Amino acid sequence: MGTLRAVKAVYRQDFGEPQPFEREYKGIQKFEPVSRSHEGLIDILQIGRNEAEGYFYYVMELADAAGAERSNGVMESRSDAKGGRPRPSSPTPQHSSTPVSHHPGTPPLHDSKSGLPQRSITPTLHHPNSYVPHTLRHDVKTRGRLPVNECVELALALTGALQHLHEGGLVHRDIKPSNIIFVKGRPKLADIGLVTDAGDSQSIVGTEGYLPPEGPGTPQADLYSLGKVLYEISTGQDRRQFPDLPPELKGWPDSRAFLELNEVELKACARDVVQRYRSAEEMRADLARLQQGRSIRTRRVLEHAGRLAMRTIPLAVVLALLGILAFNLNLKKSGSAALPSERASVFVLPIRASGRVGGPPNPKGNNFDDSLPNRMTDAVIDSLALIEGIRMGPRKSSWVLRDEAECRREVGEKFGHVVTSTLTNSSGELRWQVSLFQSRPERALWSETFTGGTNDILALEQQVITRIASTLGLPILEPTQRLIDQKLTNNLAAYQEWCRATWLLDSNWTRTNYPNVIDALIRALRLDPNFVDAYHVLARLRKDRGVNDQPPREMFPQATSALDESLKIDDSQLGARFELMFLRLADNYDWDAFEAEFERLQRLYPGNHGCWAICNRSLGRINEARVQQALWEQKWPEDLALRYHGPAARYGERQYEAAINMARQWPEMLTDDYYWLARASIETGDYPTALEAIAKDRELGDTMDLRAMLGRAYARMGDREKALAVLAEFEKDSSKQYVQPYFVAWVHAALGQNDEAVAQLEKAVEDRSMAIVHADLGNLRTDPAWDGLRDHPRYQALLKKVGLDVWPK
Repeated sequence: MGTLRAVKAVYRQDFGEPQPFEREYKGIQKFEPVSRSHEGLIDILQIGRNEAEGYFYYVMELADAAGAERSNGVMESRSDAKGGRPRPSSPTPQHSSTPVSHHPGTPPLHDSKSGLPQRSITPTLHHPNSYVPHTLRHDVKTRGRLPVNECVELALALTGALQHLHEGGLVHRDIKPSNIIFVKGRPKLADIGLVTDAGDSQSIVGTEGYLPPEGPGTPQADLYSLGKVLYEISTGQDRRQFPDLPPELKGWPDSRAFLELNEVELKACARDVVQRYRSAEEMRADLARLQQGRSIRTRRVLEHAGRLAMRTIPLAVVLALLGILAFNLNLKKSGSAALPSERASVFVLPIRASGRVGGPPNPKGNNFDDSLPNRMTDAVIDSLALIEGIRMGPRKSSWVLRDEAECRREVGEKFGHVVTSTLTNSSGELRWQVSLFQSRPERALWSETFTGGTNDILALEQQVITRIASTLGLPILEPTQRLIDQKLTNNLAAYQEWCRATWLLDSNWTRTNYPNVIDALIRALRLDPNFVDAYHVLARLRKDRGVNDQPPREMFPQATSALDESLKIDDSQLGARFELMFLRLADNYDWDAFEAEFERLQRLYPGNHGCWAICNRSLGRINEARVQQALWEQKWPEDLALRYHGPAARYGERQYEAAINMARQWPEMLTDDYYWLARASIETGDYPTALEAIAKDRELGDTMDLRAMLGRAYARMGDREKALAVLAEFEKDSSKQYVQPYFVAWVHAALGQNDEAVAQLEKAVEDRSMAIVHADLGNLRTDPAWDGLRDHPRYQALLKKVGLDVWPK
């Protein structure tokens, strides 16, 4: 027909399970009729499916070309943004979506459907071999931050498109600059492969940094992503820097307009869902006010003042005060509104626990574990931040591992006051010793001990907050006190949900409980979006699913996103940074970056021997690993993590009898103990013990690694028929769910099927299996399962591909 189109083909083989493939196909089917009914959505022109070859496809309109493109010697052109005369487009267009200029005070001409100013665009000719699509990402890369008026116009068009999509019962789930294209100069939402029904939470998909804390699948989640896009294009900064403002902001000619737009971004991306825009229509209304020259900041200040004043002041006085306030605010023609005067800057160091603070949590969530000090620290930080006149420092939970006096000196350079405290639990009675220091010159202002039972936590927290505020000479007004009460209540309720989740994990864990644990953690985060420990465990569970029964390529980005969210709140979290190290290593096999981050963290927190033992094992540094492992076991012999990593350390060094003995030494046999008892028993040839341990572990949850272990045991003991039956089960299951190829390779290797084993390992490498690099999960270099493959040329090539050809690293 002489017209170029874009075609996307989606193959079933690229999905570990059929459900995501079918979900994407159904999403396209639902989106197709909606797509052509709004100018802000990319048009889907045709959908087709080939069952025999296992794919579906869809045909779309083509985006404008980014930069100068030639076709048969014809240069594409665009009307000049100011004069209206055609000009050659440059490789880095500076006016690709700049509005047509108009006389001041005259509204621009708008397209009736998109809401954007009309542009005069000449027909575009593309050549397939040199074509590059014009996306918003391209604009940001080539132009830097975009003018505020342009950002507002783009946002108006995109909120209009989202409003239309949401009214149709659909959500996008992956809004980012590279998924916003320009067709005839108009922005459109593209890459709609993740479009689904609103409320679909079957999978966490999207792009890290644009996902809200609670995950995608709702209209508000789409608005959160769009808010991050607006932040990037209006500041020129990465979305991970949100909500930081550029240091050169004051010098911008449109700084005042930016501060107004920033109010929209802050509301769209609020951590608490309740504080966000409820709909695209509501967000679009604010953007329309900005385009009309009206102030969002002034309106919000007035609304806040009105809510406070209406409770205590007669209506006539309120109206008069609001009128005066509005008059004064409107006098400001540039710069930002004055902030409340800072009377005290406070840094709260993490509470240090003296001995074991909590016992094992129970399913009712009314007992407490050893993360209680973190939650009480958070309660103090969040509550003090609500008091006018206080500037609070960030959370630094892992600083509990550092010298307290050193921490005080470090923060004393930027904060006038530092709070330190210690918490002990003596037979159910909490003793909370709190001190407030002045930084310059350093001196203790007061020190006091607060006592109460575990049912008195809210009262204890309130006493501490009141005492700090009164010492600083800052009153807590009644409206502020109500906010503090709500904050403390939510904090404790979130912690109780956390206790339910950790009880399921530590005391009654089975694979079937996974959804219950996730639900408890999600409830905790809804109550308190700043609950960093909940983010961390959520990430760990998603990572574990990528290790056991879900495609790592799907689960690891979700885990990374949860960890990034928690690190935005508290960048000191050692556990989160430790998990991120391994997730990124599994993703890119960059051992140099892994080693550099490991050594940096070890210098900061030398006492965390467990983490450093695992890192050294994964790097092949056996002697260093032994030293750290011994220190871990000497200092914290009751650490439950040792029930897994203790036997794992011996197994990795092929000390199988020692691994078995350590697995048996725990007072009760839980899933991890059976696991290593089984693996080590296979290597010693004690197959009855191995089979019994596998059977007991499978009662708690039948995972693929356990089934593969069973197949490996059968093969090693000579029962080839049963081992082949396990492989046949895996083959059957692969048509309906993801099967971890690393574990399938165990069985092939034990049967002597070396080519088949290497083929599965090659797939595991492509899938980014964590077991490839993590010593306590497997490790391509050290796992005894691969002893028969060491000389295989393809195995040697795999070692080189993942950077394990040189050992130790």
